[in-house]
Amino acid sequence: MDDEAGRGRKSKLAKEDEAAFKEELEKMQKEKQGGRVIGKDIQKMLLEKFNAVYHEDSVYNLLKKLNLV
Repeated sequence: MDDEAGRGRKSKLAKEDEAAFKEELEKMQKEKQGGRVIGKDIQKMLLEKFNAVYHEDSVYNLLKKLNLV
């Protein structure tokens, strides 16, 4: 019953964009000069490339959901 379709908030990142998001994230990590890619960097990329508005805390939830943390 808990797994019924239509329950809960839908992701702002479309399911079909998840693979492209992972690729963009890997690209960001490789291009980063010193330090790590942080939530604000990912938040900006999500807005610019996928038109998905995420709060910084939600960025980390998304990473966890996609097994990237």
